[in-house]
Amino acid sequence: MQPRGDLRGKGKTDALDAVRIAWSVLRLYTGSLRVPGADGTRNAMRILLIARKMLTRECTAATNALTALVPSEDLGIDARKALGIDQVRQVLDLRTQSKANERQLRDIVLQVAPDLLAMLGVAPVTAAVVIVAWSRRGRVRSEAAFPALAGTCPIPVSSGNTKRHRLNRGGDRRLNGAIHTIAT
Repeated sequence: MQPRGDLRGKGKTDALDAVRIAWSVLRLYTGSLRVPGADGTRNAMRILLIARKMLTRECTAATNALTALVPSEDLGIDARKALGIDQVRQVLDLRTQSKANERQLRDIVLQVAPDLLAMLGVAPVTAAVVIVAWSRRGRVRSEAAFPALAGTCPIPVSSGNTKRHRLNRGGDRRLNGAIHTIAT
């Protein structure tokens, strides 16, 4: 390998970029590398939450499509009556999968943080969202760090003699939604 000084003035190429990246990595100490926050139960909850999000989207799309289709097309179905089982079989199947997903989340949350489910307004899905966002011990270092992580802390926008705050639009939006669900 060439030392860094020999690379100057030769332009930008992929080979030069690769050498520069290698030199920068060689200077890293292992103590400065990020500690991964994933363990078995957290990963399981993260995967179940992603699957639940996909199931919910599919179920909502199928329900909306059926709802829009009945009055707009002449299907021989009275739009004033509830849809029959044949028309909503797919929607029901998705709802069954969603309930199974929620049971799996409940089982994992009961292993990891059973006290969280005992709190008022906390269901398995919201508890799993909180646990996945929390990640590991040490990520939330102070009482103020959790609202910052969730995007629920006010942000000062003071100017001159005016002291005021605005809503935080950042943070983990899924965690923010879970906190809103718990609060309501």
